[in-house]
Amino acid sequence: MKAVIQRVSKASVSGKVPFRVRKILNTKIFDDNKGKKWGASVADKKYEILCISQFTLYHVLKGNKLDFHRAMPAQNSESFYMNFLAELRRKYIPELVKDEKIVESNEKNAEDTFKIDKPKVDKSSTPKNDIFVNQRQSRESQTDSEDTETIEQLKNQLGVLMNQLVTLSAEKSKMEANFQVDKKQLRSERDECEKVIKDLKERLKKAQNINHSEIEHVKCKLIMERHEREKEHADFVKKIKDLQKLLYDEQRSKEQLEGQLKTHLANKTQCKILEVELEITKNKLKQAEEAAKETPPLLLSLQAEMAMMKKQHLNAIREEQKRATTAEQQAKGSAMIHEARVTCLEARLAELSEIVGSYDRLRQQDQLAIQKLKDQLAVLQNTEHNDAVMSNNQPEEIISKIKAMFTHLLDLDNQKKDSTYVKSLLNSLDLRDEHRDYKEKYDALLQEFEDYKHQMMYKYNMSSNIIRGAQQRQNLSLTHDKDHDKTQLNLLKVHSSNLEERIRMISNEMLNKERSLQEQLDHQQKLLQEERSKLEHTLHQKDIEYRNRISILEQQLLRQRERSMALVEEKDKEILTLKASFRALLPNKETAAATETKTHLNRYENTVEPVTDLVTGLLTNDSTPILHYTQELARKEVQVSSSRKKVLELEASFREQQREILHMKEQQQEETKSLKAHIIRLEACKSREGANLEYLKNVFINYLTTNDASSKRHMLNAISTVLRFTPDELSKVKH
Repeated sequence: MKAVIQRVSKASVSGKVPFRVRKILNTKIFDDNKGKKWGASVADKKYEILCISQFTLYHVLKGNKLDFHRAMPAQNSESFYMNFLAELRRKYIPELVKDEKIVESNEKNAEDTFKIDKPKVDKSSTPKNDIFVNQRQSRESQTDSEDTETIEQLKNQLGVLMNQLVTLSAEKSKMEANFQVDKKQLRSERDECEKVIKDLKERLKKAQNINHSEIEHVKCKLIMERHEREKEHADFVKKIKDLQKLLYDEQRSKEQLEGQLKTHLANKTQCKILEVELEITKNKLKQAEEAAKETPPLLLSLQAEMAMMKKQHLNAIREEQKRATTAEQQAKGSAMIHEARVTCLEARLAELSEIVGSYDRLRQQDQLAIQKLKDQLAVLQNTEHNDAVMSNNQPEEIISKIKAMFTHLLDLDNQKKDSTYVKSLLNSLDLRDEHRDYKEKYDALLQEFEDYKHQMMYKYNMSSNIIRGAQQRQNLSLTHDKDHDKTQLNLLKVHSSNLEERIRMISNEMLNKERSLQEQLDHQQKLLQEERSKLEHTLHQKDIEYRNRISILEQQLLRQRERSMALVEEKDKEILTLKASFRALLPNKETAAATETKTHLNRYENTVEPVTDLVTGLLTNDSTPILHYTQELARKEVQVSSSRKKVLELEASFREQQREILHMKEQQQEETKSLKAHIIRLEACKSREGANLEYLKNVFINYLTTNDASSKRHMLNAISTVLRFTPDELSKVKH
């Protein structure tokens, strides 16, 4: 019988019922089928469960230990017990779960076989125990009905019991006296024990303090040792990592060495194969050289054609060289002519610049003279105007003016320091010592002044008309020259821009051609490399396949040989057994022995002959595996020859492509050379045109700044000679 005691905390009265049920059902406290202890639970064994609830205690944690000092109230304990029973029956087989009430009702007619001593229960016990007492009383009341039958027997026994009670009471009094004595002794012993306990407690405290200090010391030591162990562990980890790195490096080096060994072995095998192929090719070369020594007629004709082609090519090269030399000479001559022309133009431009300078000086002098004449005309006009005003004024004013003029004449005479000049002038005017009529003299003077005025006005009008016409002509010529120069400049700019665009286009075309040719070269090289790699790969694969086939065939041959040898041995054994049986059967006579030996020899020969025939038949060409081997060898030779032909064809195509590429490179180099020469010429022409344009610019600026018609005419002639104007263009410019 096993007992399971469950403890309950106050907080888990209703919430932990399923947990308690699972714990009761799943706790392994029985032996399993194999005899292992604590290996099976109630659910595994399908045992009955008897639930008894005497009292329920709460447990409280004190440190790490459980403390049971409070009981559950009756209402809570009963509900908890009923919930527990219901959950247990729900989780387990209900028929196997027994309650204490059901058990008591089933066992009320049974006799008790053993007695249970219980302590006396006080009135202040739990309600659960009261229920238990009531249950006992109910059982006793049920048994009273049964005891009525035995009352008579009990009455007889009562007297005996009363006598026994008397004896028991006497013994009880004795026992009480003994109990009091024992009680006193126990009290004295208890006091002594308490003293001993106090001493022990003090010793315990001291020992605990000592142990605590020792424990702290040990803890410090342990911490120090732990740190040391951690350091050692870290060092060991580092060492292990270093060792792992070394191991990894060594493994890598080992793998690399193994790979190198494999590659070396493969290279050795390839070298051997290549040596064999070299020997084969050398033999073929020898055969080809022997065949080449005998010059065929086709070769002779081809050599003759080659010689003719070489001669034609040399002649064409010489003609091209001659043409190139003539072209260079022409270019040098044209360059010399251009340089001479440029020097002539520079000299003429220098002359023109000198002429322009002289014309500028003359123009400035003419402008000064014109300005002086303009001033004189203005003075004369002022004087005429004053005279006209004076003619209209009174005679007194005229007299005052004449006096002023007379004083002015005297001043002029004093400035020139020639008094005779003034005197002659006065005499001519009859202002000295002559008494003529004032009006007559005045009229004569007015007439002379008017005549002079008319003459001067006519001259002034004529000169102004001439100047206006010249200015108009100059303006027209300047506008026409400006338009012509602008058109020439625009044409030159357009021409230079066209040349620059052509140079750019040519350079771009060259770059594009170079790129395309380079791309073609790269593409051809890639194709060749891919074809080579493919051929090498196919050759390698075929070689491996044929070697594998050869190894398989060799293995098959070895197996067949072993089988044939085994057959021969079996036949020999059979012959020996037959020989032994014949010897045992036949009598031991010499004649019989002789005949037997002869027959044995004949038989042996007859048996050996088919065996040898079998071996020879296996080794002859009639057998299927050897035929297969020969066929495979023939196929391999055919494939090798075809692959070699393909390699030769590819090499020939590769050489042709290389020749084409070289030819293309030569053409490209020639084109680049010609384009570079053309660019150099264009740059030279551009530089010459730039110099000519610089000179033309200076002349044109001088032409625009000058106002003299003759200097402009000279400059226009110089510009027309430099720019090579046609007569029609010159006539248009002049008109």
